[in-house]
Amino acid sequence: MSATLHLDNRSTTTAAKLKDGGKRTKPVRGVVVHYSVGTRGTPENVIEELIRHGLSYNFIVGRKPPLAIMLRDPDTKTWHAGGKVPATGIGTAYPVVPKPAAHQTTVGASGRTPNGLYPNSSTIGVSFQATYGWTNSRSRAARDPHSIRSAWPYPGRSDGAKGWWEGYPSDQIEVGARLVAWLLIKYGLRDAPIASVVFPHGNHPEAIGVANWKPDPGPGFPWSAFLARVDELRREGVVAQFDRGGLASPRILPKPRGG
Repeated sequence: MSATLHLDNRSTTTAAKLKDGGKRTKPVRGVVVHYSVGTRGTPENVIEELIRHGLSYNFIVGRKPPLAIMLRDPDTKTWHAGGKVPATGIGTAYPVVPKPAAHQTTVGASGRTPNGLYPNSSTIGVSFQATYGWTNSRSRAARDPHSIRSAWPYPGRSDGAKGWWEGYPSDQIEVGARLVAWLLIKYGLRDAPIASVVFPHGNHPEAIGVANWKPDPGPGFPWSAFLARVDELRREGVVAQFDRGGLASPRILPKPRGG
């Protein structure tokens, strides 16, 4: 019996100011999983941050309530796994302290990474909404029933600080798994080895040199269980129900200069 995915695709218009790379010209070869920390922890805040920094995702997986939100049609190339990465970092999940010297690279808004590849062209960006991501405050972590203590320092810190990483509610993980499984089915990746088509941001093979220092969705994300659930769902099947009655045509913005 197929699972059902409720997909909020009204945001293709409410997030109209997001930049994107236009209609995708290369076949989809996988999904890159991120996390997003908005200033106040809502999908609207995440969108504000993306607009402010010239970034975009195809989908956000909301937290409260757990909901799959389409920002851009999956046939649209978004700026999520490459592009301009200055030394101080940008975006909702990057630290404000300097990155390690090896990662202080600017490669341009086109999404090209230092190895000359373009991960945005062939992958769909899915980001799980988080609230704080990482904290060294015991009291703050105690307020999150899903947080975990981890030896992973927050990316970019040079002082070796260790703390607590935000975890993810099981209902949010389930919605995200249904979304990713639906995407794999949609793009003919139902039988591909799961680890070759679903990547955490830092492990995407074409993003090495830019994104591989970046551990989102973080050690609090149940990666092995998530992949297993995605694999199960793509074999069972997923039926998508859209708020707007069908997969709306994406809003295609002008390609950024230099891209």
